[in-house]
Amino acid sequence: MTKNEGIVESGVLNLTPWFWTKPKAVSLITAFCLQLQELENAIWDVLEDRILDNAEGSQLATLGRLVGESRLGRSDGDFRIAIRGRILANRSRGNLTDLLKLLELMRPDVGYSWTEGNAAISFESNSLDYSAENTVLQFLIDAKPAGVYIEIVVPATTTPLILGESALAPEIAETFGLGSTTSSVGGHLSTVIT
Repeated sequence: MTKNEGIVESGVLNLTPWFWTKPKAVSLITAFCLQLQELENAIWDVLEDRILDNAEGSQLATLGRLVGESRLGRSDGDFRIAIRGRILANRSRGNLTDLLKLLELMRPDVGYSWTEGNAAISFESNSLDYSAENTVLQFLIDAKPAGVYIEIVVPATTTPLILGESALAPEIAETFGLGSTTSSVGGHLSTVIT
C-alpha cells in the first residue's frame, strides 16, 4: 500500500482522448480529483502518525495504552523504546532467543553474557546503570515463562549489594558484609538484581 500523489493527473488521463481538449470536462474532473487528493493525503497523515517510528506525544501515549505500557515521565524516544520492549515482552514465547532480542532492544550499548540453568537464567551485564538494568529486568520478568528464575548480574562498585524479590523493592545487604567489594570479605563481589 503506497500513497498516491498523482490522483489529478491519472483522473484526467483516464478520460477518453476526445475529452482532453474540452476545458470544462478537464476542469470538472480536476476539481473532483483535487478533493480526492486532499482526502488521500489526510488518510495517509493519520496512518503515518500512528506508526510507532513517527508517533509523538499523545499518539505515543495511545500506542502505549494499547500494549500496556505507561509513559512514567519518559521522553518520546525512551517511551518509544519501552513500547517496543513491551510489544516484545507481550509476544515473547519465553525462550532465550526472545529474551536476548529484548535485551538487545532495550540496551543495545551494553554487552550481556548468560548462563542457563535448571529453570533459571542469569544475565551478566557490563553496565553500572542500576536503574536501567532494573527496567530491563522488569521486561524480562514479564517475558519469561512462569516458574523460571531470572537475574541480572552487574559489575561490582562501592555500592552495596542489592537483594530483593523484585527490582522495584530492593533491600541493601550491608549488615551481612555482602555490600563490601574488598577482597577481605571473600573476593570481589558483583551486584545481583533479581
